[in-house]
Amino acid sequence: MKCYGKKYPPLFTCDNNQKIWGSNFYGLEVKPPEVLKDLPEGCGIFICNIYYREIERQLRDMGIQNIEFFNDEYMPSFYFDRLKGV
Repeated sequence: MKCYGKKYPPLFTCDNNQKIWGSNFYGLEVKPPEVLKDLPEGCGIFICNIYYREIERQLRDMGIQNIEFFNDEYMPSFYFDRLKGV
């Protein structure tokens, strides 16, 4: 969200933990993964998590195909210190 949230604002975020559904994370409502099935055609789903393969498998098992990945685990940690003002 710090790097790209303003330029590419997500509609919402999803989590398997039903205890946090309806809460907010970085200003985004947390919804159950099932809502992804109702997205309009052409919407992309970006997995921003180090467990992207497991999440991809879950989504494909749900019949969801429009999946992309963003993984910043290889970015140098000092880079994030520069983003505090962003």
